[in-house]
This record gives sequence, C-alpha cells and structure tokens, in this order.
Amino acid sequence: NDKIIIKLKKNSSNACEDKNMPLSDVLKALEATIRQRKQDMPENSYTTHLFQKGEEKILKKLGEETIEVILARNDLAETIYESADVLYHLMVYLVSKEIPFDKVLEELRTIKDIKESFQLKYAFKTEMSLRKR
Repeated sequence: NDKIIIKLKKNSSNACEDKNMPLSDVLKALEATIRQRKQDMPENSYTTHLFQKGEEKILKKLGEETIEVILARNDLAETIYESADVLYHLMVYLVSKEIPFDKVLEELRTIKDIKESFQLKYAFKTEMSLRKR
C-alpha cells in the first residue's frame, strides 16, 4: 500500500508542514508542490513516478484510493487518511490535465448556490401550497 508523505523545507513557499498555515491554504500549497514536481520531475519522487507513468496510472491510483475510502468507512482515522490520499491523487490528475484546483472549488460553489436556491424555492412553494389549504 503506497503511503504519501510530503516533506518540505520550512522556509519553502509550499511548506505544508507549517502548523501555522491556514487549512484553506494547504490544498493550494499541495497543488503548487505537485505542479513544481511535474515541471522538475525530481528523481525518487512518487509524484514524478505518477507523471512518468501517465494518465492511466494516475486514474488507476485515484480509483484505488477512492475504493479504500469506501472500505475504511467503519474506521474514522483510516477514512480520514484514505480521503487525504484521494485528494492528493485527484490533485495529481488535475495538474496532469492543467486544471487549476480553483476551478473545482468554483464548481463546488456553483453547486452549493444551486442547492440553496432550490431549497429556498422548494420551501417557498411548500409554504404557499400549505397556505392555499
């Protein structure tokens, strides 16, 4: 089972290990690190290995990690660990496709807005139909 450990220099602009880094910046730092690895292709890097093997390998790993989340459903710690693996492999895939993670976040915001709008309309329609009775 592959384990992902991200070790960066404390002074690095991508220092995910910085305990003071806002959690909202962790994914940005991870994305920047993955982009840098894609550009530099350092030896002995798991991320480099994935990029060298290509899209098929990246998607296979993303699928495997997703299944591991499902299998870990009864173990909170394992679910959290495997979920982080899914996010990492998803980020590698997005970088390989030149899709900025912000685009995914924008889509999530759109989905959230649509759901909230639907819920408000549904609540309004329900209230109006109850008033008619």
